[in-house]
Amino acid sequence: MLERLRRPLLRGLLSAFSRGGPAGRLTTLQFHKVPVDAPDVPLGELPMSAFVDILDVLAETMHVLPLADAVEALQRGRLPARAVALTFDDGYPEWCAHVSDALRSRNMHATFFVTTGQLDAAGMWHERIDAAVAALPSRGAQLPAELMAFRDLSEPQTRLALARLLQEELKYQPLAERDAAILALEAQGSGGRLPLHTFGAEHVRQLHAAGFGIGAHTVNHPILAAVDDATARQEIAQCREVLAGIVGAPVDLFAYPNGRPGTDFGQRHLAMVQATGYKAAVVTGGGAAESGCSPFLLPRFTPWPGSTVRTALRLARNLAGKQPDAQTSLVRRPARVLLVENGAGFGGAVVAATTLMRHANPADWSYDVISNAPWPGISKLPAAHSHRVLNNRRFNFRQGAARARQVLPAPLARAAGFGLGRMDDLLNRAPYLLRLYWRAWRLAPDIVHGNNEPNSNREAMLVAQWLGVPYVQHLRGPYPDSLMLRRLLSGPACFLPVSRWLAGGLLADGVHAAKVRQIYDGFELPAPVPRAQARAAVEREFGLAAGQRMVALVGMLVPWKGQSLFLEAAEKLAAQRPDIVFFVIGAAPALGDTAYPAALRAQARALEAAGRVVFTGHRNDVAALLPAMDVLVSASLEPEPLGLVMLEGLAAGCQFVGPAHGAAVEVTAMLGSGALFQPGSAASLADAVAQALGAAGPGQAPAPALHQRLLELFAPEQCAQRTARAYALARSSFRL
Repeated sequence: MLERLRRPLLRGLLSAFSRGGPAGRLTTLQFHKVPVDAPDVPLGELPMSAFVDILDVLAETMHVLPLADAVEALQRGRLPARAVALTFDDGYPEWCAHVSDALRSRNMHATFFVTTGQLDAAGMWHERIDAAVAALPSRGAQLPAELMAFRDLSEPQTRLALARLLQEELKYQPLAERDAAILALEAQGSGGRLPLHTFGAEHVRQLHAAGFGIGAHTVNHPILAAVDDATARQEIAQCREVLAGIVGAPVDLFAYPNGRPGTDFGQRHLAMVQATGYKAAVVTGGGAAESGCSPFLLPRFTPWPGSTVRTALRLARNLAGKQPDAQTSLVRRPARVLLVENGAGFGGAVVAATTLMRHANPADWSYDVISNAPWPGISKLPAAHSHRVLNNRRFNFRQGAARARQVLPAPLARAAGFGLGRMDDLLNRAPYLLRLYWRAWRLAPDIVHGNNEPNSNREAMLVAQWLGVPYVQHLRGPYPDSLMLRRLLSGPACFLPVSRWLAGGLLADGVHAAKVRQIYDGFELPAPVPRAQARAAVEREFGLAAGQRMVALVGMLVPWKGQSLFLEAAEKLAAQRPDIVFFVIGAAPALGDTAYPAALRAQARALEAAGRVVFTGHRNDVAALLPAMDVLVSASLEPEPLGLVMLEGLAAGCQFVGPAHGAAVEVTAMLGSGALFQPGSAASLADAVAQALGAAGPGQAPAPALHQRLLELFAPEQCAQRTARAYALARSSFRL
């Protein structure tokens, strides 16, 4: 009984949302390759068995029409109830081998939108990527820098993820750059390249002869918004001409590549399609066409398979949902990023995020910023739409935990730390979470971006989940182990580690390579300051004798930065080198431990070199101080994630000395400049500083080759572009 009632019940449900006549709504379905069933069907594509199941549901519940006829009926108000049209994009031999038979056996029509550049040639560009990645060596493949996480391709799933990332990476690139990148991939093939089953002109003729519709999908499948107008016109018109010559009939239907109005194409491209002579065009993004819908903005969606009832319900939901206003969406608006900064103070993470926003394209990305402390100068950035300070530490329980570790036995200190941590959750983080969610809900971001490490941004991650938007986690330092670590590492759609060392840590902790996009922070070369002039200014300000050598450590005054170790090394050097002055540049963070700076000053007073240790406090002019220094030191006890001040010092002409762990090893190797010492060893640090002073001549200018290498690796424009691509990838992955 239920089986006999199922068909009329489902038809009645769909008819309620897709009535015939003037109130009719047209559902247009979008498919691509439809491969024969295989264990490794590409992500986003339906296997043949699932496709056949959908056709059977349509046969039971919908009225399948040729797209051209359906558009005409819609415009005249004569569309039948439950109308649906079937479309396919790109061009695959499977269309002739399997799909056409499945359609004809059910007396169903379809329109095939063909990309003509592949006809009798090398295949679709994304299939070439699939084949090239399949043939890459298991190790040692040359890939874009941000994809360094894919250094091991021994697992098939890792190759599949890499192929998809490369497709996203290259999709919006100019055609010449896209083709060059694919050729570079293909040149690395190890001989195991997969054969490309090309789709040719004869396939098009077969489909047309079988009675199916043929539509145009450009020549080379570029994103129209990413190419100049002349190229866009040629892609739109030439494709139509080639297909008309093949089938001997007009080609009146067009599909925009990628197809998102306002993102992948705009009003000017719609006008080009109209001027070329097409009668209708399809887009992507879901929804159904209804009376008054532009025939050049017909929405499409793909119904994922399931039971008959579930597939019918998905069709009904697509019909019942709010219909997209594609005409309005052609007016491109920037995607809104909610950037959440919860660091301990104004340090390198804030400087790097400021540089990122300064070089972001405000036409593409608009930033709403929420920070836990004031952010000087952010209102002047073109891409910064708004800024709000939300304090997440009304009560400083962390300082109490630090005191407990200093004075209590380890078991009691752990117990006290646990209790204070829960108080912090209750009185600081829970109220902050609610305020953050309220603010984020009103801003309605497209993506949430946490700017430090997972634990400090866990509220931002939760807010993104509650809002149903992707979350991107910048990783600017090592993250502590905790009971929540697995959840914190699984939540983000994408991680942005600022060094290869950090990326390696994510991979070691089980984060899939597809989620890891290693991007170096952007570094803005400061305006050159003559070193002799800078030295004279520092000598005047601090009352120093001319000709003294200057060694500096720059950073917030927190224990892990190693200022105490720096002072120990200064004491060891003092007796040997009475000409050295040691600068400690920086102050305690606003939310940090205020006792630590006092302890450092007390340590300095007890040294033989006490008169030659200068505490400058916080400085806004570090870029002006660095050219005066002979040696710049990083003494960090924990591995540095990157260390922008290291780059600033090298650019200013300083010799650099850093610990042999973290990104210091990575960057000195890449730049071929700098000396390393044994981490935590004051004696090793003193020896390295002495050697660096021997290599540094007073007033020595930085090498031009070093400047050029800094620009190649850390160009801020490159950082902004790669971050934007990571945003786009996160949104795409999140939708899938």
